[in-house]
Amino acid sequence: MGVLAFKAHKPYKVPASLHISVEAGHWYVSFNHDDGVQEPSEQETADWLMQFTAHELRSMTVGLDRGVALPLAASDGQRFGLSKTQKKRLSAQERHKKRWQRRQARRTQGSKNWLKAKRKVARYQRYGANLRRDVAHKTSHTLASDDRYKLFVFEALSVKNMTKRAKARQDDQGRWQRNGGRAKSGLNKAILSSAWGQTKLFLQYKARRVGKLAIEVPAFYSSQECGQCGHIHKDNRKSQSEFVCQSCGH
Repeated sequence: MGVLAFKAHKPYKVPASLHISVEAGHWYVSFNHDDGVQEPSEQETADWLMQFTAHELRSMTVGLDRGVALPLAASDGQRFGLSKTQKKRLSAQERHKKRWQRRQARRTQGSKNWLKAKRKVARYQRYGANLRRDVAHKTSHTLASDDRYKLFVFEALSVKNMTKRAKARQDDQGRWQRNGGRAKSGLNKAILSSAWGQTKLFLQYKARRVGKLAIEVPAFYSSQECGQCGHIHKDNRKSQSEFVCQSCGH
């Protein structure tokens, strides 16, 4: 038993519930309390948005496209992701993590040096997780604070299915064939590192707090559809981060 000091990010009242956790040797405390603010429900916000005409609603809506090369691209041209400095630091931390993982594997399990290596691995692992969570928070805050938009639209992507391991393949003689497993593993890692789920989750609750709405729509052809005239064609999408409508030039 002892005293755990913590830094509060904003004023708070007596907590209704409290959770203490330890991650990579660092202690964290999280709690919730009633601040007396009544935020509208998603249904109430949806009912309010339905009062606008299609033209008015389109002007206050922004589409959000999630990708690997560029984690999040908005239909108004905004781009969100890691900066060059962040990518460089994350790459260095990843190299350090792999080095200590190799050292941990060579040491006797449970020994003092093995535990030291384990803590090092956890520390570098935590850096990447914290960095991605920070970017997701800042991205969602920037979008939710934009007075131009009341409705945010994501593609409905099943990240769980998209990051499944590549299936093993055999020929008619029972011999194992190449299945692109290494490339698929790299793609899975890139998808998970893009914090797609966190960004959407954070934006949903931050938008709800200010009377806005974040929803998902079927992903079919949404990356090829022009938000200006509705024209759908595969040539509209020049690259993952560039869109030029072949009909109206938007």
